[in-house]
Amino acid sequence: MENTIACSLPVLRSYQSNLIDRIFSQWQDRDRVMAVLPTGGGKSLLFGAITANFANQGLRVLALAHREELVVQGAGHLQNWINTPVGIIKSGHKFQPELAVQFASVQTVVNRLDRVGEFDLIIVDEAHHCTSDTYLRIFERFTAAKILGLTATPIRTDGSPFDHLFNCLEIGVTTAQLIAGGYLSPYKLFVD
Repeated sequence: MENTIACSLPVLRSYQSNLIDRIFSQWQDRDRVMAVLPTGGGKSLLFGAITANFANQGLRVLALAHREELVVQGAGHLQNWINTPVGIIKSGHKFQPELAVQFASVQTVVNRLDRVGEFDLIIVDEAHHCTSDTYLRIFERFTAAKILGLTATPIRTDGSPFDHLFNCLEIGVTTAQLIAGGYLSPYKLFVD
């Protein structure tokens, strides 16, 4: 699988391109990668660039989110970036199975596993939520797909591990590096 990006995404920063290259490199030997970038690091751009790469090769992509706002907002962003219609798999939205890129509610997909078709890539937004049985059922259904989990918080408060879901962890830049690079403003932390 080659990393080719042709879409209307904003220009990627070097740390974003580097992380994408590392993800594609991991996919040579592994199927499931979790990638970490802090808030403000551009996870949405990674999401868009990687989706565009697969879509430009004629491959099918399923993006998953756990909240309706994230599904609708994410589908809109992807559609703008990849210059092709994006389907929404969510109750209350018309199902368009012919579209190669689908953005879906986890709950809806798990209830329609027999009707959504096959996918070459599954991207999980807010991947720190994916330890539930609903995600596991989706992962078990699409065993041939590459899986990418994106998160800013790769540690769950309940201590649940991710090693049964992902083969490796790719860590992008830190918040301190983003501040030092001028991409984020410095902050002051106040504790009450």
